[in-house]
Amino acid sequence: MSDTTISPNMSLILPTPGQEPGPQYAADQNQDLLILDGHNHSPGSGVAITPAGMDISTNLNFQNNSPYNVYSVVFSMPAPTSSLTTLYTNTQSGGGLVDLFFNDGAGNVIALTKAGTVNATIASLPGESYAGGTFTWKQGAGSTTPANFDIGSITIRPNTPATTNGVVLGPPSSISSLYNVQLPIVPSVTSIMQLDPSGNMLATLGVDNSTIVISSNTLVVPAVLPNSAAITESMLAPRATGQTVGIGGVAVSPSTGTYNSTNTSSAPSATQVTTSLVTLTTTGRPVMLMLQPTTGNNQSYVAKLLSTGGAFGSLYFLIYDGVATTTIQSVLFGQPTNGDLYYPPSFFSCLDNPRAAGTYTYSFGASVSVNGEVEFLNVQLVAYEI
Repeated sequence: MSDTTISPNMSLILPTPGQEPGPQYAADQNQDLLILDGHNHSPGSGVAITPAGMDISTNLNFQNNSPYNVYSVVFSMPAPTSSLTTLYTNTQSGGGLVDLFFNDGAGNVIALTKAGTVNATIASLPGESYAGGTFTWKQGAGSTTPANFDIGSITIRPNTPATTNGVVLGPPSSISSLYNVQLPIVPSVTSIMQLDPSGNMLATLGVDNSTIVISSNTLVVPAVLPNSAAITESMLAPRATGQTVGIGGVAVSPSTGTYNSTNTSSAPSATQVTTSLVTLTTTGRPVMLMLQPTTGNNQSYVAKLLSTGGAFGSLYFLIYDGVATTTIQSVLFGQPTNGDLYYPPSFFSCLDNPRAAGTYTYSFGASVSVNGEVEFLNVQLVAYEI
């Protein structure tokens, strides 16, 4: 039988009781004590220490070494929020979710997460920089070429604290394709802005106060063109005609055909031809009103017919403003003692004095004496702003 055995974990010499001689036993005991004195629980130097055998009751010093093969790190609270270069978890100001924080060497508290997501406000975007109140974006880190943006509308605000005022720049809602709009070069003189079909903004029409003039904040056309040629009639825009016209148009009413009105009352009576109305829009200048023969008719007149035996009669030409019987012109034509008076339509005209710019409706009529009769044959009312 052997007088010693060897232990499995630290290779200690184990004497067999009653077998190993005294001097050798003492030497082996001394050797074993030296091994025990220098053991560190590494493989071959003792049994590895399990987590259950560790009691870490103070900060653990890794002596500038890194832990590795760490599956995860679980933080606890309260955390050392005032320590420099510390990674920890804590709640955001005001409570709420627990987020991840880092204190840098200058004592700045940096929230790495916020409200359930990565705190993007702390991250530097590729090519982004900030200095002097201005953000600058380049095409990636290290690039000197400005970057493009593909975004929706942009709100531009003045550099005023807490302002809610701003200008929203955005595309039209009806846009159906992708296109560019290029800003113009700043002109040397005040110019008129233009936009060509390619999306280029131009400022080539300079206000030189000769060919292009702005007077009292109004763009005006000079009386003489750049080539010193006078403006001729052919250069003017055509004038619209019709029963209802806009600014610059000539209003012409429908024809009266044969229109009769007899006064059977005991007093002079006025007749308004409401079937021959005209409507035009004005700028505030006077309006010329006149009667004319219906186009294409070879017989036209305004007649005052007296009943047989009439002592005298009178004929008044009337112009009405609107469809209501508000007379703006009344002119006496003739007082025959008996018989008929015939006048050409062009004999009747008047001027409506300047009034506020707007849209007006005119009509005409006549007033005859007792038992008198007025007749319009193929007559039209013409109105235009002069």
